[in-house]
Amino acid sequence: MPTSWITHAVVASTGSWSPTVAGWYQFYVIGQGGNGGSGDRQYSTSSFLINRAAGGGGGGTGGVAIHQLYLTPSNSVSITVSDSQTTLSYDGKTVTATAGENGGSGTAAASSAGTGGAGGTASGGNISNLSGVQGDNGAFNSSGSSTSSLSAQGGAGGTPTAEMKYVASAASSGAATGAAAPYSTDVSNPQLGGGASGGGARSRSSGYSGGAGAAGGVVIEAGA
Repeated sequence: MPTSWITHAVVASTGSWSPTVAGWYQFYVIGQGGNGGSGDRQYSTSSFLINRAAGGGGGGTGGVAIHQLYLTPSNSVSITVSDSQTTLSYDGKTVTATAGENGGSGTAAASSAGTGGAGGTASGGNISNLSGVQGDNGAFNSSGSSTSSLSAQGGAGGTPTAEMKYVASAASSGAATGAAAPYSTDVSNPQLGGGASGGGARSRSSGYSGGAGAAGGVVIEAGA
């Protein structure tokens, strides 16, 4: 078995993949990241109404299944990438990582911030099957003063563990439009499956939309 691994290829769409050289390959099968929820606000100049700001929840990261195979150029693996899951199929076996869930939207009238989306799941990997990480909840603020200008921050996307090394780092957000999770298929810096941050809210302005989660895919390492 190899003693180290080098990032070799990234597949972010449905199709097949074959190596050009026989050897051991390690596949990181990564589900799509969840979107961030929207923020919401309630504002009135009347002293009889409470002003409120509710941030949206962050999206959960996709699950990650890690799988090793010895392949020759005559072999090919099937990869399917969709909004709901990413799969790797070979020799009658299927490795699956599901998408992280979207963050919930804030509801100012109900004094409720958005909850973070749950992380995705993983199965079938012969090395590891890692559950995705839940996004953070949004913040909530309120005041009975019609002169108060309130804000509430959206929750960050889920923060991946070190073992989920190709999952995009969580995106943070202030009281503004949620940040999309980083996404890259560059072999030198793959970033897949990250959850986006939720949108914040300002009581005198508006509620902001959440960001977009990063797409799923498969990162392939070659044994060195």
